[in-house]
Amino acid sequence: DGFDEIESPVLRDRIVSWITSEAAQVSRCVLGSRPTALNVPIPGLPRFSIEPFSSAEVEEYVRRFPWADRSRAERLLAVLAGNAELAGLAQTPLIITLITLLCQHHEPDLLPNRRDELYERISRLLMGDWDVAKGYQRNHSLDDFQKRMALVERTAFVLYEKRKSSFTRHEFCQACLSGVPIAHFPPNVVEQLLGEIITDCLLTPASSEEYRFFHFSIHEYLAAKELARDITPVRLQRVLIEYFRSAGSWWEEVLVFYAGIKRDITAMVADLLFETLAGPADQTARLTLRLLRR
Repeated sequence: DGFDEIESPVLRDRIVSWITSEAAQVSRCVLGSRPTALNVPIPGLPRFSIEPFSSAEVEEYVRRFPWADRSRAERLLAVLAGNAELAGLAQTPLIITLITLLCQHHEPDLLPNRRDELYERISRLLMGDWDVAKGYQRNHSLDDFQKRMALVERTAFVLYEKRKSSFTRHEFCQACLSGVPIAHFPPNVVEQLLGEIITDCLLTPASSEEYRFFHFSIHEYLAAKELARDITPVRLQRVLIEYFRSAGSWWEEVLVFYAGIKRDITAMVADLLFETLAGPADQTARLTLRLLRR
């Protein structure tokens, strides 16, 4: 799973080579990936797409979820029945999982109905709101929640820009400190912050030495939050160029989250449609439509 998150093209090729070899035929292998990472068919490997949940499947999923309070299942289903946009989001298996996790600790009636707002609530939950909901108080590396959140968002952007979907503790700390005067955030504060977000499960182990955000889409959302802070379009234009250079395999979801956060993306769409960003027409059209939907 997560084939699209593998940074090394050499390692990707080795995996594809092995999975299509005779040695792999003794087992049933499934390669999980976002579509953009597999732009061409792989000989001998049938391609399937995960379909959205139907309304009945969403209902079954919610009812089967291991709720601490079973009444929340019915209340969540009632909210989904009365909110067409949220119900549409819930048809994506990942999103309905995040929604149900959120409803374990927040009232279903107060759920946001936009994707970016939903991810904001989830990231805040993982960054400390769970403790607040449980009435648990603990000391943090930075007492100011907004500063703590901003530091994690900027770190997520730096790592994403380096195409690091997984990273060592040292790489995380280096990304955290990049461009920040050391007097503001000394290394011991950054190390403590890293320990906190590992404890909170915002970061989860990827291997014996590396970590990653608990889901790649959370990493993308946090990177988009950092990008949305910019007043000038310099970084955004650089990101758009990198998006086209990657043939859409990198930055697309960040840009879609960005569109949802900013709400007004007139200048961004103008860049896509009228500037000389040598991108394929179908790629430009796909991204533009996704941005406008947000």
